[in-house]
Amino acid sequence: MSGVRVIVLTIMLSGWLGLMSQPAVIGVTLPEDAYCNLIDKDEYLWIGTKNGLIRNDGYSNETFRSDRNHPDVFRSNDILTIAENVSKDELWIGTKNGAYILSRHDYSVAELKIVGGYSALTALTDKRISHIASSSDST
Repeated sequence: MSGVRVIVLTIMLSGWLGLMSQPAVIGVTLPEDAYCNLIDKDEYLWIGTKNGLIRNDGYSNETFRSDRNHPDVFRSNDILTIAENVSKDELWIGTKNGAYILSRHDYSVAELKIVGGYSALTALTDKRISHIASSSDST
């Protein structure tokens, strides 16, 4: 397959009462321009690419990106990093031009804000967010 990378995910499936485990292999085709990926608590595979954020459910992809019909999703479609905030059921997304929060309740995307309505990134000269980390308590 020219121009396509294939990732093989190995998932340990729990046996009866967790006493046995059996590996299962699932083939997922990743876009050539993938920067990062995350498997969330619901076992969706999220892929950050130069053309937006992709959610794969094992059968199909759904893409979140700014385009002519949805110009305000992200300021940059280059998704560089993804982290999960399990306690709030959110994904934190870092792009080449800012950070965003995706609510998994309604799949809405909002730019990261702080108290007072100002962007948390206004004081930064470089708004490239290449790493986001979440602690064990999802803060």
